[in-house]
Amino acid sequence: MALDTDNTQTDSAVTGAAPTITRPSPKGATIMQTNARDMSREERRALLERRRSAVPHQLRRLAIELTDLDRQLDDIEQSEAEASALQGHTNDQ
Repeated sequence: MALDTDNTQTDSAVTGAAPTITRPSPKGATIMQTNARDMSREERRALLERRRSAVPHQLRRLAIELTDLDRQLDDIEQSEAEASALQGHTNDQ
C-alpha cells in the first residue's frame, strides 16, 4: 500500500483488483472510489470485503510499529538519564 503526497492510499496490491483510492471522510471513515464505474454490486461487495479483511492486519502492523517506536524512545530517554547521572557524578568529584 503506497501513500501519495496528499496522504491518500492506493492499495491495488492488497486487494488484487483495479486500483482504488481511499480518502478520509469528514467523520474519519474511509470511502472507496474506483475507476471502474461499471463494477457490479457483487464486485464492489467482494472488493469491500477484501479491504475489510486487510484492516486487522494493518492495525496489527501499526501496533507493532508503535511498540517499536515507544521502545526506541525509552532507550533514548534511559541513555540520556544515564549520561546525565554520570556527568553529575563526575562533577561531584
